[in-house]
Amino acid sequence: MTRQIYQPLVMAALLLSMGCCARTSTTIDDIDLRGDRGLAGSQDHLARAIATLERSDQFDPNEAHAKVISQLSQWIESQESVDDWLVDPLERTIPAEYRWVFRYAPLNRMQFVATDVSALRQAIWLRQIANYQLEMMREQEPQPFYRVDELTTALRKLQRESEALDVQLDDPKLQSADEKAELEAQKRTNQQRQTEITSKLAAAANDLELQKAAWLFDWTTRNIRLKETHWDAKFPAGDEASAEELVPPPGAE
Repeated sequence: MTRQIYQPLVMAALLLSMGCCARTSTTIDDIDLRGDRGLAGSQDHLARAIATLERSDQFDPNEAHAKVISQLSQWIESQESVDDWLVDPLERTIPAEYRWVFRYAPLNRMQFVATDVSALRQAIWLRQIANYQLEMMREQEPQPFYRVDELTTALRKLQRESEALDVQLDDPKLQSADEKAELEAQKRTNQQRQTEITSKLAAAANDLELQKAAWLFDWTTRNIRLKETHWDAKFPAGDEASAEELVPPPGAE
């Protein structure tokens, strides 16, 4: 089956996994008003475009599409061009049957086209789906998250203590050499602890990122299948994997 057929089915499966959400009535102008707070200039246009894409299911598709193109166009027009930017030489290796795309949307032109909106919307959907699944991971396997949070809190505490020691050392009222020596010893100990915690935090954060990637990969392979199957299906009789039933993914009914 072609990729064109699978792609919408995949996106539908991913979105359905997040469950149904109640829609609230709003307009694109409402988002424009919210975007005025704390933003200015080109960044305001970009923020409004993203906000519209994030809630595109609440608007008329044609109106939302036109609004996003308008906002993105205003944003990109205000960006400074890079004089020495060149199209990657790999562009010349693309097969001839696909090169028509570059006549429609040249790479060296600062502009957005209609297909960019669909690509950006899909990227936002995938980000939202990934974040939703990682929240499920935090609920089911909280320990890696707790470890990172615990080390982060400990490091921030040590940093605050170090700043307090610096203030005390700079205090002109500090006259006693013994007191100064004691404070300097405390600071050295603090810095050693910070180095240890920083190393542990880096390792824990790397482990957590790997576990997140594994979780999302596992969830994807459990929910997206290129061949029709059922949760109660069996492996082929001759397969050494035995006849164990396939395990439903989290949230599957």
